[in-house]
Amino acid sequence: MAESFTDLPKHLQEAVARLSLLGVEDVHALAEFFSSLDSVGRWGRPPAKYLEFNYLLAPQVQDSRLRVGLVRAAELGARLHFGFDRWRELAIQTRLGFEHSPLESAHLIWCESLADLAEGFLPEAIEKASESLEVATEFEDLGLIGDSSFVLGSCLVENGKLGEARAQFEAGVDAVVGVAELLDVHSALLQKLAMLDYVEGREGSNPQRRAREALDSARRAADRYQEARALSTEAAIAMGCGDFARAKRKFKAAEAIDIELDDWMCLSMGQLNLGNIALLLDEPEEALAAFERAEKNAQTTGNAMIQAMAMTGRAVISLMQGEPQVDLLKDAIDLIEGIDVHVERLGALAELAVHQVWREEFAEAERTLSKAWRVALHVNESVWLATIARYRALVSSRLPSATESPEYWSNIALEHCADETRRPSSWVPHDPTRIYTPNTTHRPLLRLDAEARRVTLPDGTSLDFSRRGPLRLLLLALCHAKQHSKNLGVSDLLSAAWPDEVITYDAARMRVYTSIKRLRKLGLEDWIETVDEGYRLRDELDVTFEMGQD
Repeated sequence: MAESFTDLPKHLQEAVARLSLLGVEDVHALAEFFSSLDSVGRWGRPPAKYLEFNYLLAPQVQDSRLRVGLVRAAELGARLHFGFDRWRELAIQTRLGFEHSPLESAHLIWCESLADLAEGFLPEAIEKASESLEVATEFEDLGLIGDSSFVLGSCLVENGKLGEARAQFEAGVDAVVGVAELLDVHSALLQKLAMLDYVEGREGSNPQRRAREALDSARRAADRYQEARALSTEAAIAMGCGDFARAKRKFKAAEAIDIELDDWMCLSMGQLNLGNIALLLDEPEEALAAFERAEKNAQTTGNAMIQAMAMTGRAVISLMQGEPQVDLLKDAIDLIEGIDVHVERLGALAELAVHQVWREEFAEAERTLSKAWRVALHVNESVWLATIARYRALVSSRLPSATESPEYWSNIALEHCADETRRPSSWVPHDPTRIYTPNTTHRPLLRLDAEARRVTLPDGTSLDFSRRGPLRLLLLALCHAKQHSKNLGVSDLLSAAWPDEVITYDAARMRVYTSIKRLRKLGLEDWIETVDEGYRLRDELDVTFEMGQD
């Protein structure tokens, strides 16, 4: 194996020289060092020139474990400097160009799935993450189970399947909870669950508490990246709840870490949110400065979506100040047109129409709203259909040549107002968070006999547990714990379902994890909740024992 690095670029040779002071001198030792850089908290955010080592060293390393570690650690470079295309290519070339064990290949496939998710290739991400999860489960690789669950759950959220996403995130938490080396993964999964708690508005859920748990895990892992993301999650929830002062403090704290880590992508998104909060607090000058910073950083990272959203924010301020910048909005719409994100395009079109109405350009406004209506039909959310219909009613009342009457559009608006169960699902200038109104329905009920041999789910499905010994005993234990407001840990559930067995804690964790997963697949995915202590049935679920049930 070559030990000379004279063929490396000069700045990398300098990095090697600096590392040699620590006794790191050959390829293998360098690989050991750089494959550990995926732990942000332990090493801090390494400079770009160090991150580039992952790409250069991976093809030279003979040890397959180290090679895979280098590829996984290269995620940092993908996020900060080199893009996900290059990372995906490295993962594919490594997987196809060398021999690996099934589990090592699964880690590389997971890298590809995360790159696909980051770039919006959801079907590919789902297929690859499902494959990595299957292998991870077979080999009981808890970290990869958590990572794969994160990608799958994120894809399901993007597809609007929030219940399935929740089950996937919870399965990931089940795998990693209590494992010190996986606290960063634990934090990332809890952040997702906190946002789902908030978005769905489930009775008994506490998104703020879950977000604080995510922040605690990130800090215990000394992972500054996840700490910033957890702070942003807390801020987003506070923002949606109307606590703008708290949201501002949290976003500011996250911004300081992102600056420290040179994470310009997350920094630009945080600054966009700070601009939105300043608007809501009626601080237009501060909002304008935040939007300008967000736009500049988005240009640096090539993120057209954040750039367009920041431009739209600036245009909103120009309208508030009586000097509307219609061209700025048109430029923002042009940026968004090439991206398959219909709600963001709809928000920009709606703002453009408002500007045009303000300037009494009603014919232009009608053309803009006609385009917005087509996008709103695609988005198919009642609040957007009602909003655009209201705008069209206003414009048609001022435009004799309008094809439809104001009454026509007013009736459509009223029709969709009756259906409206949630507010816009993504960022718009005056409503920058994903906010949904909680559903108000009767409390769900789980019915079972004294020994949980016959069970009726809240949806009316009947299950026969008479031949499912351990699963029946697990469910029975959870139901009894529910009546006493208790959470059950791994040892509690092991004692309940396998009372006479003595096994290691790790084996017990995996057995309980697998059994809980089976219970969820039987129809309890919405009702079994993972908590720090272990598991419990959700607060909003009522349980009743029916002694005479057949």
